[in-house]
Amino acid sequence: PFFELETVLWKGVFYIATQLYGLTFKERSDLPLYHEDVRIFEVFDSDGTPLALFVADYIARPSKRGGACTFSLAGVSRLAGARPVVANLCSFYRRPDGKVLMTDNEVRTAFHEFGHALHDFFT
Repeated sequence: PFFELETVLWKGVFYIATQLYGLTFKERSDLPLYHEDVRIFEVFDSDGTPLALFVADYIARPSKRGGACTFSLAGVSRLAGARPVVANLCSFYRRPDGKVLMTDNEVRTAFHEFGHALHDFFT
């Protein structure tokens, strides 16, 4: 069986983060992207205050190496009011029909990498 990326993201990864930590997510289409497949989400804390920006770069492309990782794109300074900007990079394959179907191992990878992102959101 395969799992569709959009479902894994909204009804899996984000849902669990909401249930465990009260986080909410809003996609930001007004921010510049470094590639058309990248998506940016604003992350809100349980009280509704902005917490971080989450960059989801999940789709494989020729210019991107394989594997998965998480890293910060901007330094954080709670004293200066700078929020974290955290990216998850994976290389999930997009089918010719546009769907991204994930194996169970890729779903685990998405949750694993998002766990690293959570750490960066909260520290």
